[in-house]
Amino acid sequence: MLTSGNIAASPLSRRLGTGVWLALCLSLLSVVMYQSEAHEGATGIVKKRMDAMSEMACAMKIIANMVKERRELDLNEVAVLGRTIASRAADIPTQFPDTADSRTGQRTEARPTIWERWPEFTSRAQRLEEEGEHLVATARTGTASAIGSQFKSLGKACRSCHKDFRKKKKGPEAASSSENDCTAVLTQLSQ
Repeated sequence: MLTSGNIAASPLSRRLGTGVWLALCLSLLSVVMYQSEAHEGATGIVKKRMDAMSEMACAMKIIANMVKERRELDLNEVAVLGRTIASRAADIPTQFPDTADSRTGQRTEARPTIWERWPEFTSRAQRLEEEGEHLVATARTGTASAIGSQFKSLGKACRSCHKDFRKKKKGPEAASSSENDCTAVLTQLSQ
């Protein structure tokens, strides 16, 4: 756990450095997410945005485990994951072009309100990016409680968009992927 505000580098960060770790993590996440059953049948822009959203969800799950003390709090890792979320959030508007494929492509979870309320949608994506950046800054200078507080703000930004702009999931799709899926990615990277 965190003590005295020290930032303890994870074994992976010490061996590879944050930049290399991030590149490896994102590459492996992309492979793992590509194989996800939830995305089966999705193609083109719908597949691209589903993969990006899955990367953000995975980052959120890992951070949640740290905040809930199910996993050791690693501020460097929180910063890297926060950067991943901010980066993917910055791309959100480009992943929702006003095209037939984007609006009605197979497996899309996008609601028509995205394009009907475009300025609001892009504003919320920008808020998510900003909250992700705030998490990065908090991880560099904050405490466990500050991380928890900023993580709540980040979660609210995610939910505000999903509430109005994503179709409700039903049946087996409603269950989120296992937290072990995300943990397995990091475990593979650390070996």
